Amino acid sequence: MIKRFTPVFLCLLIIIFVINFAHAQERRAGRGGLITGIIVDAKDQTPIEYAYIILYSEVDSTQITGAVTEEDGRFMLNGIRPGKYYLDVKYMGFESYTAHSLQIGRGNRRIDLGEIQLKESLSSTEGIEIVAEKPAMTYLIDKKVINVSQHQTATSGTAADVLENIPSVTVDIEGNVLLRGSASYLVLIDGKPTVLEPSDVLQQIPASTIEDIEIITNPSAKFDPDGTAGIINIITKKGKLNGTSGIVNIDLGLDEKYGADFLLYFRTQKFNFYIGGDYNIRNYPGTRSEERWSIFNDTTSFINSDGSSDRSRNRYSVKGGLDYSITSNDNVSIGLRYGGRAMTRESKLNYDQWNEPGGLHQLYISKSEQERSGDFLALNLDYRHQFAQKGHEIITQVIYHQRDMDEESMDELLDSNDQITSGRKTTEQGPASPLRIKIDYTLPINKKNKIEAGYQSRLGHSEDITSLCDYDSSTGQYEIQPEFSYKIEYDRHIHGLYSMYSGETGSLGYQGGLRAEYTNRKFDLTNTSSVFTLERWDYFPTVHFSYQFSKERQMMASYTRRIKRPRGYSFEPFDTWMDAYNVRRGNPDLKPEYINSYELGYQIFFGRSILSFEGYYRMTTNKIERVRSVYEADITLHTFANAGTSYTFGSELMLNTDVFKLWNVNLMANLYNYRIEGNLLGRPFSRESFNWNTRFNNTLNLLKSTRLQVNAMYNSPSVSAQGSREGYMTLNLGLRQEFLDRALSATLQVRNVLQTARHDFISEGLNFYSHTRFERKAPMVTLNLSYKIHNYKEERKKRDSQGNGDEDEDF
Repeated sequence: MIKRFTPVFLCLLIIIFVINFAHAQERRAGRGGLITGIIVDAKDQTPIEYAYIILYSEVDSTQITGAVTEEDGRFMLNGIRPGKYYLDVKYMGFESYTAHSLQIGRGNRRIDLGEIQLKESLSSTEGIEIVAEKPAMTYLIDKKVINVSQHQTATSGTAADVLENIPSVTVDIEGNVLLRGSASYLVLIDGKPTVLEPSDVLQQIPASTIEDIEIITNPSAKFDPDGTAGIINIITKKGKLNGTSGIVNIDLGLDEKYGADFLLYFRTQKFNFYIGGDYNIRNYPGTRSEERWSIFNDTTSFINSDGSSDRSRNRYSVKGGLDYSITSNDNVSIGLRYGGRAMTRESKLNYDQWNEPGGLHQLYISKSEQERSGDFLALNLDYRHQFAQKGHEIITQVIYHQRDMDEESMDELLDSNDQITSGRKTTEQGPASPLRIKIDYTLPINKKNKIEAGYQSRLGHSEDITSLCDYDSSTGQYEIQPEFSYKIEYDRHIHGLYSMYSGETGSLGYQGGLRAEYTNRKFDLTNTSSVFTLERWDYFPTVHFSYQFSKERQMMASYTRRIKRPRGYSFEPFDTWMDAYNVRRGNPDLKPEYINSYELGYQIFFGRSILSFEGYYRMTTNKIERVRSVYEADITLHTFANAGTSYTFGSELMLNTDVFKLWNVNLMANLYNYRIEGNLLGRPFSRESFNWNTRFNNTLNLLKSTRLQVNAMYNSPSVSAQGSREGYMTLNLGLRQEFLDRALSATLQVRNVLQTARHDFISEGLNFYSHTRFERKAPMVTLNLSYKIHNYKEERKKRDSQGNGDEDEDF
């Protein structure tokens, strides 16, 4: 018992030490001149976040220092030596502002510029007025912030559709999202984690409910260290003005794609209350074909198949929350979300099977149905206290989730008369109830430096009951097989502590942190004597730097250490039938992956244009791979193994510019070399490929309220430990028209216009080979109608979380 609670007491002692040390430093700080102010939109008086503030010497126009406005629009420049200066304020889409003759001296050490109002920049050509938009992307020291409203080709889609047009991210034709070539990353919804697979989450969130997407490829120590490639944080929309506001979206599409969502917000000076809901059905009909052979007992089996393969994702949810300002320095918020989801996969394939020696062909049909569905409940309680000093605050958060997911798979082989010759049905049932408790403390040392520290507990418990039933041709019923039915109890408790120091020295910004985590894990097959336990301490350092060469040029560099923990199902040491020809078996001896990640970025801003270059290197040890081998004649075994070490070295390029006043171009390219080497199934291996993908996005402002967007994308071939993937390209179109003074908008989208996107994969190893191709029906056509109620506007600043997180947490 003492051993289990030691991490908690140790974390609390370190936090107390850090806070006391910070208070001592705070008393010593506070020298130099100070310039402050607030940047707001002149049109509606809302604060502008991420505006650039640059201070110059009035003598020779050299840059002295700079800053970026916070979410309340405030900025602060301190440590300024005596002299005369002028200050520039810049924000993309708005007219620049300059304040002249700012004198810092012994008798005038503090200058408050008050509220600075920026006007939207306007340009006109032949009577057509173009109103500048919020920038498509903003760079911060440790993340990229993407404005979703700039992606018309994905308005009726999901978060995965939006991510097709974002740097560092690729999306294949099945909707699977990769972050810098990796499927291992962490997804947050308003800063809150989810227990679902990352791609599943991103394919379920309606794009119309998203405000911003944060891409964090090298997260600081403040974030969970889970995820090889980093974090994708989805910031959902919320109202912001006093009174009643809201938005309603309706989606209609071919092949049974439809849905709707709404958000209503009621705001007073002290109370903020919101209520919302969504209902979405997304069907993706397609075709699938496969050519495979395997050798077992000196006999080579050949199987060719082709037919339909359809997938669908259905989801509904309702949510509500209350935000109450107890005092000017104390705020509490409560959020609730309830809903359900279902993911189904159906296929009907024609099979041709024969053996060598032999040669006799067998023709039959395989029908497969798989459904995973259930309800969820999410509750969160947040409390924030702000001390007298600006930026000095403590935030506590409690998040509780409960989910009950059931999964059922059925595979049947039918003869030419549609009579079942064999069949197998598997089920999995079980609830999970993770709990997360978090405390974050921030203490400014002076105007530019601060210490952050925090403690976090992730407590998770789940139960799963699995069963296997075989078809009995004599009775026509499915009979349970007790020897292949199991009950699993899985507990994982993680206690974490972090501390960070960040600040600025002239044009140099820096941030360093360390996170320590203690893991206590137990995996118990209750109907057997098998129990697998783990206790471990892990440490995760992070370092970030930024340097502002001038107001147009900046550089960023970072290093982080991260971890990818295996999911619970990958430990299950028994056979689970996926279909008639594939069986899965877990590996309880799996070790977590450890990732060392390095990045170097350089951005140039010229006018409204951005040119960005980012180089990165990532080394992953204990690389977890899905491994295939021959199980029996015609049957493939899928399992998990720590295959070895992988190395990824590459660069990203992005150019965003206005070719003409009416034509914006966004060109992105990611080029990287991928190598993996190690030992697989007792045999050494080494595989390598040079990968690249590029996206060419064009936005044409045809009329004052009409916009056309054309996006082209290409993904190159790539390799894995046992296979390779072919390249493919796709073209998407989007046309947006606004009505009623921009309160109503209609967006028509056509995706995969040329019908060129497909999933083409080869897997090969000792005694087996498989070539699989999957294509979705194309083109995909959808229409989105969006109506803003009363004074709702898409807020410019980043949101804090107020209960809009997804339903589950990765525990």
